[in-house]
Amino acid sequence: MKKVLLSLGFAISLLSAKSQVIFSSSFESWTNTDPDGWVVGTPEINADSVNQITAGTVYGNSAAELRNPVATHKRMKTIPVSIVNGTTYTITYWVKGSGSIRAGLFNGGSGFTAYQYSTYDSINSSNWAVYSHTITADSSSSTGQFIISTRYTSVPTYIQVDSFVVSATSGGGGGTTNIYSLQYATTAPFASSFNNQTVSTGGIVTAVK
Repeated sequence: MKKVLLSLGFAISLLSAKSQVIFSSSFESWTNTDPDGWVVGTPEINADSVNQITAGTVYGNSAAELRNPVATHKRMKTIPVSIVNGTTYTITYWVKGSGSIRAGLFNGGSGFTAYQYSTYDSINSSNWAVYSHTITADSSSSTGQFIISTRYTSVPTYIQVDSFVVSATSGGGGGTTNIYSLQYATTAPFASSFNNQTVSTGGIVTAVK
């Protein structure tokens, strides 16, 4: 019996990638002098360096002014949220003023490797502008936190931030996830790391007849 190798060149298209907002803040609500949904104070940016702005905002009635005039960055973190290894997070914010700002992700661990950062955006404008960065999580955690990091802020407006939104795209930012990655697991109960997520996949099916 002769063997014939058949290559079936059809893609197995399962589910399209979807984005989901997992954190959003327009700095509308403040408790005492701190914005709700954010962690400030040691070791993060000092509480007295975060001020509520109620004029000239881009969304709603409030924005946050961040003051850090030195070269060493200071950060403000969101409250803890769950993050998933391999998921790409898009971080978008509106900003104006003078200084440098970047986005980041903290995975809840210890040491420098627990932090991932975007490049800095250099700001020198009295007009609001929107910036967006993507960070792909390198680990999973139930205590992840997203970050605003600033340095070199200066008078008169320092750095002002409004409408900070984080959205998650399963499967590495809307691309495809190979079948091996979907199936591979090393610990019991051997569930896929993409369990309960929406992903796209594809491949070539071969058969021997």
